Amino acid sequence: MPGHADRHATGPNKALSPLLTGTLALVTLAAVAGEAAAQAGAAIDHWRHRPPVDPLALVLELADGRTRWPPAGTPILIAAAGACAVIVIGFVIARVRRSPTGADRAARLLGTGRSVHPISRRNAQATARRFGVEQPGLPIARAIAGGQTLYATWEDMQCDIWGPRKGKSSSRAIPTLLAAPGAAFATSNKPDLYAATRSIREQGGRVWNFDPEAIAAGEADWWWNPLSYVTSDRRALELTDAFVGAYRDPDARPDPFFDPAGQELVSHLLRAAAIDGRPVTQAFLWSTRPNDDEPARILQDHGLELAAASVLDHVHAPFEQRGGVYGTARQILSFLRDPDIASWVTSSGTADRRRQLDLAAFVESSDTLYLHSKEGQGSSAGLVTAIAMALCDAAEQLAKRSPGGRLPVPLVGVLDEAANICRWRQLPDLYSHYGSRGIPLLTLLQSWSQGAQVWGQTGMRKLWGASNVRVYGGGAAEQEFLSDLEKLIGEYNRLVASPSSQRSPGGGSSSTSWQLTPTPILTVADLAALPRDRIIVMPSGAPPVLAEPVYWWNTRQAAEIRESIATHDPPAVLARRHAPQPLQETPWTTPA
Repeated sequence: MPGHADRHATGPNKALSPLLTGTLALVTLAAVAGEAAAQAGAAIDHWRHRPPVDPLALVLELADGRTRWPPAGTPILIAAAGACAVIVIGFVIARVRRSPTGADRAARLLGTGRSVHPISRRNAQATARRFGVEQPGLPIARAIAGGQTLYATWEDMQCDIWGPRKGKSSSRAIPTLLAAPGAAFATSNKPDLYAATRSIREQGGRVWNFDPEAIAAGEADWWWNPLSYVTSDRRALELTDAFVGAYRDPDARPDPFFDPAGQELVSHLLRAAAIDGRPVTQAFLWSTRPNDDEPARILQDHGLELAAASVLDHVHAPFEQRGGVYGTARQILSFLRDPDIASWVTSSGTADRRRQLDLAAFVESSDTLYLHSKEGQGSSAGLVTAIAMALCDAAEQLAKRSPGGRLPVPLVGVLDEAANICRWRQLPDLYSHYGSRGIPLLTLLQSWSQGAQVWGQTGMRKLWGASNVRVYGGGAAEQEFLSDLEKLIGEYNRLVASPSSQRSPGGGSSSTSWQLTPTPILTVADLAALPRDRIIVMPSGAPPVLAEPVYWWNTRQAAEIRESIATHDPPAVLARRHAPQPLQETPWTTPA
């Protein structure tokens, strides 16, 4: 940060350079070896007058002939020279191996020691004791300078930006989910997070795997009713917004009339289905019947006259207008046509023995909910957003009824691939609020622009600013983002030499002046080329920290995680599911 001086800068008041120090050490070593060889050789040759003990005097007397070199000292000197060569080569190799990268040289200029107290283990433990939680907090990484493990507290919200294939799942998503002390949930479009953590998480509670597209080889052995969330017009609009986020491409330009009207109609259809005890698929059926006034009659019967009037207005609109509004509503709800998706959110009737997910009970348990989906229209991404939204709302309601207005045991959420499969529009506005409720979330993004595409520049800045812990994992190539990051990391005062010379009739003179020049600690180029095993951790109220990610295979749970992967990796699950069952022997009976 500003105010630091470069300890590697050279100048009249600086220590000798490593090159000069090494040269002096080598000369000293050679002098000692030569003196030892001369003395040992003279002893072996039984010389009465030994060579001088001072190496400099020895060299001078050998030069003017006052002393002769003992013959027996030559092989000793050769052996000593060989030993010195081995020592020097070993030192150079060790020096090269220990040579810090460009990023590592900046570690001492960033946060170290007490300056990173907000993300220290001691601070995390103090927060955990205050909230009555045994575990200190959520692990982040290990600091390069000092080696201390960094932690997020149970009220810290986190946001990470890692480029593709940089290890964010292995070092962030998996350790965070495994550190959850109670209920937890995670979103993903890949099976790795689920496979690595399921066996460990199910030791403390039930595992619910929402997987309509069979990404993690899940089966619909339970179901959730999205309409259980629709208890008001506002919640009907929020559920609609979750569906719209998955159906509409972020770069698409919505129609100024049909899109808002279609969304409003969907919210009314969902509301009518909810209050009449219908399944969510009924809303899609109504969207295919522009002349059906049944949803309006249901709303009217339950005292929702304005909502009923809005539906009737669309029913009685001119043909082209009605077709456009109902067509938009049908597109928003089109994912419900897929029976593989619908089976996860509807019951098959009284004969259905599957368990229904109760989110109010879930937040008080130690269960784990995995939310899997692909992205794009026709996927179940809208339901992933809806469940995550409804789950956090259920946790917030419990927090309001709990002492201190926060959850007794934190609900940990890992929003991996959030910009692809969990496009929760209100997330930036709720981020800091959830931290105060005991709902710490970790949002993982691949780039700044990916988040800005979903929430806009203002929303992305709000999400980034509301995060107590911000992590950059490298791999970004966005000039504007990296430039802002460079400024956020700060500068240090570098000692720079400025040589000057003057000419005069009697000759010339030269001089060197030294001055402190503000220099970025890490430039845009440094940040773009950040090594895979280095990340920048930026906590609120503390300077940035250069750290190394702690991958799951370097943790104490590595063996358990490997076993979990072997058990729950989709190929292994499918192989067990389709393995031929052993034939059961039928006992022979003798007819009477």
